[in-house]
Amino acid sequence: MKFFPTLPVAAIAFMMTPASMGEVIVFDNAAIFLNVSQMFSLSASSQNFSSYDGGYSSGMTGGFGSTAWTATNQTGFVAQNGIFSTLGAADPITFTFATADVFAVGGNFFNRDSSFEVLPSIIRVTVSSGASYIHYVGSQETFSGFISTTEAIQSITVAPFGSSGTAAFSAVSSMSFGVVPAPGAIALLVVAGLVTRRRRA
Repeated sequence: MKFFPTLPVAAIAFMMTPASMGEVIVFDNAAIFLNVSQMFSLSASSQNFSSYDGGYSSGMTGGFGSTAWTATNQTGFVAQNGIFSTLGAADPITFTFATADVFAVGGNFFNRDSSFEVLPSIIRVTVSSGASYIHYVGSQETFSGFISTTEAIQSITVAPFGSSGTAAFSAVSSMSFGVVPAPGAIALLVVAGLVTRRRRA
């Protein structure tokens, strides 16, 4: 386990990631996430879920181009009033990306209750490298984000963490992405990862 600040101007994040995994920066601020994505020459885009309504089966697809994704879970999904959520309580949502171009991903992830209201509680957000961010979310505006400096992010999973005393359903209202616009940009990310490791050494 490691405890370290994501950035000097950001809050301290709780990360669980073996040392063998790539460098991953965690963010709790959407503006800083966007700024750092641009520093790494990533092309930014975002998506909300306002056009989704009703029930959906696991394996549904969304997004487009480099940020196309497939959403999976055990129970299926339901969308209402711009919130996309699991149909079953305590069931994680996993978004798996169709390309290897996504190096940054974040969003407004939270737990909801049975009335589709935000349930103030703890969530765990995990990316494909194994890096996890566990934190308390009390508002639909709370942001969780990751930037990988060494390898593409293949997926992101959101799940309730621990017990809130109330049935908690994983939910998301928007997602943000940072995509490598050209093969040469990957080299910039690799260099950034090397610099980070040298500074920590």
